[in-house]
Amino acid sequence: MFYKVVVFIIITFFTSSVKVLANCNFNHYKYLDKLNDPTYLESINIDVNKKKLFYKNFYQIMISKSENISPELKKNFRSKLIVNYKFGQCEYEANIRQLGDWKDHVKIINGQSYRSLKVNLKEGNILNAVKFKLFIPETRNHYNEILGSVILRKLGFLTPETFEVNLILNNLSYKTIFQEDTTKEFLERNKKREGPIFEGDESLIWSYKNKDNFELENISLSRLTNFKWFLKGENSEKIVLKSFKQLQRSYLNYSNNHPNSYLLMLPNNKNNKFFQDYYFIMTAMNGSHALRPHNRKFYYNSFTDKFEPIYYDGDLILDSSLWYRFGQINDDLKFFDKNFFFSKIDLFKNDNFKKEILKSFKQRVLNFDDRLELFFADSIKNIVKNSENLHELINKTHSSN
Repeated sequence: MFYKVVVFIIITFFTSSVKVLANCNFNHYKYLDKLNDPTYLESINIDVNKKKLFYKNFYQIMISKSENISPELKKNFRSKLIVNYKFGQCEYEANIRQLGDWKDHVKIINGQSYRSLKVNLKEGNILNAVKFKLFIPETRNHYNEILGSVILRKLGFLTPETFEVNLILNNLSYKTIFQEDTTKEFLERNKKREGPIFEGDESLIWSYKNKDNFELENISLSRLTNFKWFLKGENSEKIVLKSFKQLQRSYLNYSNNHPNSYLLMLPNNKNNKFFQDYYFIMTAMNGSHALRPHNRKFYYNSFTDKFEPIYYDGDLILDSSLWYRFGQINDDLKFFDKNFFFSKIDLFKNDNFKKEILKSFKQRVLNFDDRLELFFADSIKNIVKNSENLHELINKTHSSN
């Protein structure tokens, strides 16, 4: 009896696996490790079904009078997507659409149209991601985004898988930054139980017709992104409603009491240091853009009854001295406890830790060279220096009060 059960499980596993990757020309179980390593991904080929409408949509975005990309122009297009690995390829059906808020996500160079894309696979996955983004590299400060993502992940923060990949879009080849979406697959990869994921609600900002799109930022609040999880049952409904209420209260407290600051939002209680650590390292990496309320993403951990920040859109500048893009830094530094110290900064002085970061960075860029090695060294040095300066500023802020 036991033997029959084992045989049944093995047969079920392999038949279901074949079904999932039936469109691949290789035996996936032989390449399980390599399928999760971006080093082995050579390119992504996307062929849009209705090309004329796809390019019409591109030029509608280019000639529109609005400075940002209207949500109405982010139309879905059915496409065939081929993933080219060093050991074979997989072919999937996908929906793609225009990505990005601003028009830096669409470009014309030598008569060719380049654009950032949001991709939703109808079957299969790429490095376990079913939904992902393909950015024009400059829209995310290119290597800053890739290295910054590696660093944040090594420090223990929830960070989407991010790497450089060649995109072939209707026979036009160009480099893009692949970044997975924050879905249940993202949580699984980070060994987190599936639960509510929230983000700043930008619908009011981008639908507002006035010239100043950010006039309504203080009342935009947050929204649930994985709404299907809410529908799973009574328990998930209770978890979502409880956490949503708590997060909305945090957004309202921010807009009522700290509208000129980009740090002072505490979805957990003040004694929880996790958000202070996150805000500290983001500031040290010149990533204050990620701290804007409408850019923030959160995972609610029902086991700990705490929110955890998810990295998104930091606009990082790693190899630069400490600066602050929005607001007055001295006001924001009151957010930190009097004796706050970011203990993880000592890791950057550890040779093994730096080697791990460098190894992961090399795996996620297409052509690592001397220029990128210098960028890596300068970035690590500046993060340490910026952290030291930031600690000093925090101490001075509390001493002057």
